[in-house]
Amino acid sequence: MRSNNDELAAYLNEVWLKHRFEDIELYPDVLPTLDLLGSRYALGLISNGNSYPERCGLRERFTFVVLSQDLGVEKPDPAIFRAACRKVGYSPRQLLHVGDSLETDAAGAFRAGALSFWLNRTLKPNRTDIRPHCEIHALTDLEDFLDPNPHRTSRNVLDHMSA
Repeated sequence: MRSNNDELAAYLNEVWLKHRFEDIELYPDVLPTLDLLGSRYALGLISNGNSYPERCGLRERFTFVVLSQDLGVEKPDPAIFRAACRKVGYSPRQLLHVGDSLETDAAGAFRAGALSFWLNRTLKPNRTDIRPHCEIHALTDLEDFLDPNPHRTSRNVLDHMSA
């Protein structure tokens, strides 16, 4: 027999989950960038959170999804990045990871052998020892670094950056 507290808790959880996923507001650059890059590259989602892309209308935009709760490891553990590579048959050298956390995204991708781009929308100073391959301030900045030929490896991004 369920108590009133159990029913209230279930109801509150249901309301929280509904608003957690249905009230997401994407930055204006997200969909155009995913559309542009998705036509040239295999896009994936690597997340430590309960970020189910299908719940916020983004599932069809990703070739692969790797969620820490499914894998049992979290970023910055290189294993989560290697799992993403295995899903699409790429080596870590072919992975370019964009994330907004220096500690989990940039450091983890770097340790896995992937390119790490730090999405720093707020222009926060980097006062850590972590050095991503690149810092960008909007997703649209990615187009400046990516080769329009998707058959070349992501190491060409580094060639472009040093030019």
